[in-house]
Amino acid sequence: MASVKALVVAGGGGGGTDRGGGGGAGGFLYDAALEVAGGDYTITVGTGGSADTDGTDSIFDTLVADGGGAGRGILTNGNNGGSGGGAGSNGGTSSTRTGGTATVGQGNNGGTNNGPSDAPRNTGGGGGAGSAGAGQTSQPNGGAGVSNSITGASVFYAAGGGGGDPGVDRTSYGKGTGGSSIGGNGGGKTTGDKNATNGSANTGSGGGGAGSDETSGTAGSGSDGIVIISYATDGSDGITTDSTGGTITTSGSQTIHTFTSSGTFTVVEPGVNIEAPALSITVTLNTPTLTLVDPLEVNPPTMGVTVTTNVPSQIKIGQWEESTKSSTSWAENTLSETTWTEQAKSL
Repeated sequence: MASVKALVVAGGGGGGTDRGGGGGAGGFLYDAALEVAGGDYTITVGTGGSADTDGTDSIFDTLVADGGGAGRGILTNGNNGGSGGGAGSNGGTSSTRTGGTATVGQGNNGGTNNGPSDAPRNTGGGGGAGSAGAGQTSQPNGGAGVSNSITGASVFYAAGGGGGDPGVDRTSYGKGTGGSSIGGNGGGKTTGDKNATNGSANTGSGGGGAGSDETSGTAGSGSDGIVIISYATDGSDGITTDSTGGTITTSGSQTIHTFTSSGTFTVVEPGVNIEAPALSITVTLNTPTLTLVDPLEVNPPTMGVTVTTNVPSQIKIGQWEESTKSSTSWAENTLSETTWTEQAKSL
């Protein structure tokens, strides 16, 4: 049985509109020895969510990463997902607005706000694969991502988006920044700064929540996920470089297939190499015997063919075409005009 290293990251959640929380990161899964067999595997790469919308799942074989939960707007809880989305602003009320809950083993919860009414009107950062989103009594930063070196370089994936600054007529802890510099940043409360940013492409990170002055800014979108598969180039993992799918690169001793959109990964296992058996053909021409008849003719010489092979196979052997030659023609041309025709014979 062959095995591969596999990284599967789902699409990140979108940020919340109208004083919104940051989007949660897509679920993050890594298996350093996933067993595979020869044949085709359908690869699904999750898409990032737009404003207030969850990301979608990424799938490779038994690895199913859940889409990130969206951050939500004012007076709304963050959505559940691979990592949870951040809560929207409490709007100056004393009720609690909670961040979304993460899928166990794939990420962390979104940031929460719980009042009271005279507290800053904060939002929550989206959860990331490395840590929960912040909120409540701090700047609503997105949760950290996780670094992985499956491509040969250390890269961060699956960070949460920062929550937006609700601003309006009360103080807040300001806008949040995206986790690990790949989550989207939350929008501020000034007119030129209230729009959030998107998660970094193909990292499965959450979008930033929209900020607000008297009118809300635009929420950021979560980024699409990614699926990366790696195996030993020398075939020692039981899989050959004849395998196909995605963008194929090499790093050191590894061959890497990267999927930034859905596709098919075809596993080719090493074949059994069998050398063809040696084939020997011995041809013996018997000495021509001249037999004088009336008119003068000669009987053609006979030929013996011995074929030796180790296993039954389809081979070509010669067949002597008999013909009658006159004595003069025979003498002039000897055997040169006697024909040898190849045809397929089955042993």
